[in-house]
Amino acid sequence: MNRQVFQILLFVCALSFSGSRGACPADSWAPIGPAGQAIRAIALSPHDLNLLIVGTNDGIYRRTSNDTLWRQVALPGQMVVALVADPFSPARFYAGVIGGGIWLTNDNGDNWRQVLPDSLTIMTFSIPPDRPSEVYAGTTTHGVMFSWNSGENWVFIGPQNTSVQTIQIPAVAPDIVYIGTTIGLFKSQNRGNNWIPTGIEFGSRDIRTLAVDPHNNQLLYAGTKGSGIWISHNGGIGWWPNNDGLTHIFIRAIAMDPNNNRKLYAGTHGNGIFTSDDGGGQWRLSGLDNQIVLTTQIHPLDNRRVYAGSGKAGVYQLVRETVAPQSFRVLQNYPNPFRAITTIQYDLPVDSDVTLEFYDVAGRKVDVMRQGRQLAGTWRILWEPKGLSSGIYFVQVKTEQKAQVIKMALIR
Repeated sequence: MNRQVFQILLFVCALSFSGSRGACPADSWAPIGPAGQAIRAIALSPHDLNLLIVGTNDGIYRRTSNDTLWRQVALPGQMVVALVADPFSPARFYAGVIGGGIWLTNDNGDNWRQVLPDSLTIMTFSIPPDRPSEVYAGTTTHGVMFSWNSGENWVFIGPQNTSVQTIQIPAVAPDIVYIGTTIGLFKSQNRGNNWIPTGIEFGSRDIRTLAVDPHNNQLLYAGTKGSGIWISHNGGIGWWPNNDGLTHIFIRAIAMDPNNNRKLYAGTHGNGIFTSDDGGGQWRLSGLDNQIVLTTQIHPLDNRRVYAGSGKAGVYQLVRETVAPQSFRVLQNYPNPFRAITTIQYDLPVDSDVTLEFYDVAGRKVDVMRQGRQLAGTWRILWEPKGLSSGIYFVQVKTEQKAQVIKMALIR
């Protein structure tokens, strides 16, 4: 479809939307397998666009660029409900199992070993964007578990006797940890050492999913069991319902476009996946009508690719048609300052050969990342400086036609 025509259709759709399900056409979601499986968790690699690992009622399945079909790689017969890709280690993934503790792979899923041999049920994971060895895991009975050494050892850090369904750590404020539980929302401002209930509007509502703007830690969305979607503009202190257009208010998953915090997807427990183009002001049905959607994610390497885990029919993929940026620009990295790893984001108005060059304050080149030919669009690159001390560094993002420099602060 012509990009200008596509833009006009989106504009007309947004203007005419009045909450009715037929106001705008559904998006083109395509099933990609594994067929007949309930997809309870999806892990998308921030290092490999074609690697997908999913948790199902029958173990862990994987698809790579070398696989024509999905392959079961671990834990047959067990229900895997949580997965996360380690952004610091290209081949490391964590899996949470119903009544089976935590499992770890260091080779993209070829081999798994149990690092928490316990009968605990793990519902969710989160890895801080600036601390490469730390992992948070949410349990159904004992609050949050914490590992300081890449999953080898774990301790309980509270809050006690809570069932944690979701954990979010803001990219720009990684000392803050939000957890959604079956009895409301809790927040820690010191990496989980202390927890306080927040959001009195929630009361004891059952919170199943959270989404935090990667560029603004004050903007949060919460999906609940039975009261729909809520939004906070002040870091979780006050919350307001955002359900216009939703036809189901048991929300299992929320995904936010990292390049556009007004574009959202929400998976429901029985009526498919909904989308909003205005930050949750209005919702419309996007696809998977009458299906349970247990999880939804946007690919960290390509925000055009959106994935939804069906409760009975495998993974669905949506490849969105997006409009190329109008100009070349490099955004400020996040988090900044950072301790170990940071994200560098840039816009390409045309297909370009891209190189990132890193310099210290004396002008010495300390690192180079050659990205090769990249399509027009918005790109995000992870930089993990190795062997560098604390200080100010600069990155120059170069194409054939343009170059731009930003300043970054590394704190060891």
